[in-house]
Amino acid sequence: MQTELAHLLHSTPSKIQVLIDGLPGDQVNVAYMRRMKENLALAKKKPYDWIVIMGGTNDLGWGQQADVIFDNLKSIWSTALESGASILALNIIETARASDRMVAKRRELNEHILNHQANRFYAFDLWSVIRYTGVDKETRARIWDDGLHLTEEGYNIMGKAVAARLFEIIQGLSSGDPSPAQVGQQMTSEK
Repeated sequence: MQTELAHLLHSTPSKIQVLIDGLPGDQVNVAYMRRMKENLALAKKKPYDWIVIMGGTNDLGWGQQADVIFDNLKSIWSTALESGASILALNIIETARASDRMVAKRRELNEHILNHQANRFYAFDLWSVIRYTGVDKETRARIWDDGLHLTEEGYNIMGKAVAARLFEIIQGLSSGDPSPAQVGQQMTSEK
Protein backbone atom coordinates (compact mmCIF):
# COMPACT_ATOMS: atom_id res chain seq x y z
CA MET A 1 0.00 0.00 0.00
CA GLN A 2 2.78 2.44 0.89
CA THR A 3 4.39 2.10 -2.54
CA GLU A 4 1.14 2.72 -4.41
CA LEU A 5 0.21 5.66 -2.18
CA ALA A 6 3.62 7.30 -2.49
CA HIS A 7 3.75 6.72 -6.26
CA LEU A 8 0.37 8.32 -6.91
CA LEU A 9 0.98 11.25 -4.58
CA HIS A 10 4.47 11.94 -5.93
CA SER A 11 2.86 13.20 -9.11
CA THR A 12 1.93 16.35 -7.17
CA PRO A 13 4.35 19.31 -7.12
CA SER A 14 4.81 18.99 -3.33
CA LYS A 15 7.31 16.86 -1.49
CA ILE A 16 5.47 13.85 -0.09
CA GLN A 17 6.58 11.62 2.76
CA VAL A 18 4.48 8.58 3.64
CA LEU A 19 4.63 6.95 7.07
CA ILE A 20 2.56 3.84 7.72
CA ASP A 21 2.29 2.95 11.39
CA GLY A 22 -0.41 0.31 11.58
CA LEU A 23 0.20 -2.77 13.68
CA PRO A 24 -1.40 -6.17 13.13
CA GLY A 25 -3.95 -6.95 15.82
CA ASP A 26 -3.91 -3.44 17.28
CA GLN A 27 -7.11 -1.93 18.56
CA VAL A 28 -8.18 1.70 18.60
CA ASN A 29 -8.59 1.60 22.37
CA VAL A 30 -5.15 0.08 23.03
CA ALA A 31 -1.87 1.46 21.61
CA TYR A 32 -3.27 3.46 18.69
CA MET A 33 -3.55 6.76 20.57
CA ARG A 34 -0.10 6.37 22.15
CA ARG A 35 1.49 5.84 18.71
CA MET A 36 -0.46 8.78 17.26
CA LYS A 37 0.82 11.09 20.02
CA GLU A 38 4.39 9.81 19.63
CA ASN A 39 4.35 10.38 15.86
CA LEU A 40 2.85 13.86 16.25
CA ALA A 41 5.49 14.76 18.86
CA LEU A 42 8.28 13.57 16.54
CA ALA A 43 6.83 15.69 13.74
CA LYS A 44 6.52 18.96 15.69
CA LYS A 45 9.26 20.68 13.66
CA LYS A 46 7.74 19.45 10.38
CA PRO A 47 4.08 18.73 11.16
CA TYR A 48 1.91 16.50 9.03
CA ASP A 49 -0.40 18.13 6.51
CA TRP A 50 -2.56 15.01 6.14
CA ILE A 51 -3.10 11.93 8.27
CA VAL A 52 -4.96 8.92 6.90
CA ILE A 53 -6.61 6.98 9.71
CA MET A 54 -8.12 3.51 9.57
CA GLY A 55 -9.08 1.72 12.73
CA GLY A 56 -11.75 -0.46 14.24
CA THR A 57 -11.47 -3.79 12.43
CA ASN A 58 -9.78 -5.61 15.30
CA ASP A 59 -11.96 -3.84 17.85
CA LEU A 60 -15.04 -5.24 16.08
CA GLY A 61 -13.44 -8.67 16.00
CA TRP A 62 -12.88 -8.56 19.76
CA GLY A 63 -16.54 -7.71 20.38
CA GLN A 64 -16.37 -3.95 21.01
CA GLN A 65 -19.58 -2.05 20.33
CA ALA A 66 -19.63 0.30 17.34
CA ASP A 67 -20.38 3.38 19.44
CA VAL A 68 -17.43 2.68 21.77
CA ILE A 69 -15.08 2.23 18.80
CA PHE A 70 -16.45 5.41 17.23
CA ASP A 71 -15.85 7.39 20.45
CA ASN A 72 -12.24 6.14 20.48
CA LEU A 73 -11.81 7.07 16.81
CA LYS A 74 -13.18 10.57 17.51
CA SER A 75 -10.54 11.01 20.22
CA ILE A 76 -7.80 9.97 17.78
CA TRP A 77 -9.17 12.24 15.05
CA SER A 78 -9.39 15.12 17.51
CA THR A 79 -5.76 14.64 18.57
CA ALA A 80 -4.66 14.59 14.93
CA LEU A 81 -6.76 17.65 14.04
CA GLU A 82 -5.34 19.57 17.02
CA SER A 83 -1.90 19.13 15.44
CA GLY A 84 -3.11 21.15 12.44
CA ALA A 85 -3.30 18.18 10.08
CA SER A 86 -6.27 17.37 7.89
CA ILE A 87 -7.76 13.89 8.27
CA LEU A 88 -8.82 11.30 5.74
CA ALA A 89 -10.70 8.67 7.74
CA LEU A 90 -11.25 5.28 6.14
CA ASN A 91 -14.18 3.15 7.07
CA ILE A 92 -13.94 -0.58 7.77
CA ILE A 93 -13.79 -3.10 4.94
CA GLU A 94 -15.59 -6.43 5.03
CA THR A 95 -14.00 -9.61 6.27
CA ALA A 96 -14.87 -13.29 5.87
CA ARG A 97 -16.48 -13.12 9.30
CA ALA A 98 -19.98 -12.21 8.27
CA SER A 99 -22.40 -13.05 11.06
CA ASP A 100 -25.51 -10.88 11.09
CA ARG A 101 -24.32 -9.25 14.30
CA MET A 102 -20.85 -8.47 12.92
CA VAL A 103 -22.28 -7.10 9.67
CA ALA A 104 -24.69 -4.86 11.63
CA LYS A 105 -21.90 -3.55 13.89
CA ARG A 106 -19.62 -2.86 10.91
CA ARG A 107 -22.44 -1.08 9.09
CA GLU A 108 -23.19 1.06 12.17
CA LEU A 109 -19.53 1.99 12.64
CA ASN A 110 -19.08 2.78 8.94
CA GLU A 111 -22.14 5.03 8.97
CA HIS A 112 -20.74 6.88 11.99
CA ILE A 113 -17.38 7.35 10.25
CA LEU A 114 -18.89 8.51 6.95
CA ASN A 115 -21.36 10.88 8.63
CA HIS A 116 -18.87 12.48 11.02
CA GLN A 117 -18.24 16.14 10.35
CA ALA A 118 -15.43 18.37 11.50
CA ASN A 119 -13.27 21.08 10.00
CA ARG A 120 -10.47 19.50 7.88
CA PHE A 121 -12.07 16.05 8.26
CA TYR A 122 -12.82 13.90 5.22
CA ALA A 123 -14.07 10.33 5.07
CA PHE A 124 -13.56 7.69 2.41
CA ASP A 125 -15.89 4.75 1.85
CA LEU A 126 -13.24 2.06 1.50
CA TRP A 127 -15.89 -0.59 2.21
CA SER A 128 -17.41 0.15 -1.21
CA VAL A 129 -14.03 -0.22 -2.90
CA ILE A 130 -12.71 -3.46 -1.41
CA ARG A 131 -15.39 -6.11 -1.02
CA TYR A 132 -15.26 -9.66 0.24
CA THR A 133 -18.82 -10.55 -0.66
CA GLY A 134 -20.28 -9.96 -4.10
CA VAL A 135 -17.03 -10.64 -5.95
CA ASP A 136 -16.10 -13.76 -7.88
CA LYS A 137 -13.82 -16.41 -6.36
CA GLU A 138 -10.87 -15.47 -8.56
CA THR A 139 -11.01 -11.82 -7.49
CA ARG A 140 -11.39 -12.83 -3.85
CA ALA A 141 -8.35 -15.13 -4.10
CA ARG A 142 -6.27 -12.35 -5.71
CA ILE A 143 -7.01 -9.64 -3.17
CA TRP A 144 -7.83 -11.49 0.08
CA ASP A 145 -5.18 -13.43 1.98
CA ASP A 146 -7.00 -15.01 4.91
CA GLY A 147 -10.42 -13.37 5.00
CA LEU A 148 -9.16 -10.63 7.32
CA HIS A 149 -5.96 -9.38 5.69
CA LEU A 150 -5.38 -8.51 2.07
CA THR A 151 -2.79 -9.89 -0.32
CA GLU A 152 -0.08 -7.62 -1.71
CA GLU A 153 -2.37 -6.95 -4.68
CA GLY A 154 -5.22 -6.15 -2.32
CA TYR A 155 -3.10 -3.66 -0.40
CA ASN A 156 -1.98 -2.11 -3.69
CA ILE A 157 -5.64 -1.65 -4.65
CA MET A 158 -6.22 -0.04 -1.26
CA GLY A 159 -3.20 2.25 -1.70
CA LYS A 160 -4.33 3.36 -5.14
CA ALA A 161 -7.86 4.06 -3.92
CA VAL A 162 -6.70 6.04 -0.87
CA ALA A 163 -4.15 8.00 -2.92
CA ALA A 164 -6.73 8.80 -5.59
CA ARG A 165 -9.20 10.03 -2.97
CA LEU A 166 -6.57 12.10 -1.17
CA PHE A 167 -5.37 13.59 -4.46
CA GLU A 168 -8.99 14.39 -5.37
CA ILE A 169 -9.52 16.23 -2.08
CA ILE A 170 -6.25 18.16 -2.34
CA GLN A 171 -7.01 19.15 -5.94
CA GLY A 172 -10.50 20.27 -4.92
CA LEU A 173 -9.19 22.32 -2.02
CA SER A 174 -6.58 24.04 -4.18
CA SER A 175 -9.23 24.94 -6.76
CA GLY A 176 -11.60 26.19 -4.06
CA ASP A 177 -14.06 23.37 -4.73
CA PRO A 178 -13.52 20.58 -2.18
CA SER A 179 -15.04 17.28 -3.19
CA PRO A 180 -17.77 15.62 -1.13
CA ALA A 181 -16.74 14.15 2.21
CA GLN A 182 -17.21 10.57 1.03
CA VAL A 183 -16.54 8.88 -2.26
CA GLY A 184 -15.96 5.26 -3.19
CA GLN A 185 -15.80 3.30 -6.38
CA GLN A 186 -15.55 -0.42 -6.94
CA MET A 187 -11.95 -1.32 -7.75
CA THR A 188 -11.74 -4.96 -6.69
CA SER A 189 -12.34 -6.33 -10.16
CA GLU A 190 -9.30 -4.58 -11.68
CA LYS A 191 -6.50 -6.83 -12.85
